[in-house]
Amino acid sequence: MKQILIVALILSMLVLPAFAACDDQDRFGDCKDCEVLKLYEKDPSTWTIVEDGAYGHMRYTPEATELNFVFKGFLLEPATDYSLIVYSPDSWPGVSSIILGTGTTDELGYVKIKNTIDTGTLEDVKVWLVLSSDIGTTGMTGWNPTEYLFENNLITYTEIV
Repeated sequence: MKQILIVALILSMLVLPAFAACDDQDRFGDCKDCEVLKLYEKDPSTWTIVEDGAYGHMRYTPEATELNFVFKGFLLEPATDYSLIVYSPDSWPGVSSIILGTGTTDELGYVKIKNTIDTGTLEDVKVWLVLSSDIGTTGMTGWNPTEYLFENNLITYTEIV
């Protein structure tokens, strides 16, 4: 009987992570065409990545009728509202920035933001995770870069019509 329980426990440990991963896989199918954008906490005086700082990743479909993505952020400020944005390349304050989605971190500083949004085609754009209180209808209304996550590279998304 103990052997059966041990085998069942081992099997459950192998199967549960697969079910947890299905959360994102269901949204993207098998997602062989997905791309991942990594975002990092950066030192605003040098723009280098902060070692052991907050970080996140956005898994998205680079070509679709709408931008589908799942963003997961870690080690952020707990119980804080964040917005994932496409920062507009126009001058500060980024009036044409697009809010992709919003979320609130848990007590450990984890946030998950999932969305499907019609953005049109995006070419070589910056994606940032910013404090929701720092963005409004006229672009960025505050600047607290030590609380943000910045892209490590630009993304391109092609809208298929």
